Amino acid sequence: MSSKLTLSIDREVIEYAKKYAKDNYISLSKMIEMYLRSLLEKSSLEKTKISPITKELSNLHRKKISKKNDKELLVEALNNRYS
Repeated sequence: MSSKLTLSIDREVIEYAKKYAKDNYISLSKMIEMYLRSLLEKSSLEKTKISPITKELSNLHRKKISKKNDKELLVEALNNRYS
């Protein structure tokens, strides 16, 4: 069941959020709902004992994705390995 909610948010943030929602084909309301739901899920996950390796793997999607191409990544990995 949906309910209305009134929020006070900085105008610049609202404009950015609207553009982000439009670019990702989602309503602003749904985007905010998904964010709030993720907070609830995160809270319930923190109450559950999770092994360190599982925590590390679950945070991989939050890390920045490199904009380097495959060749650049390979050269960087080889340099790190053999330097």
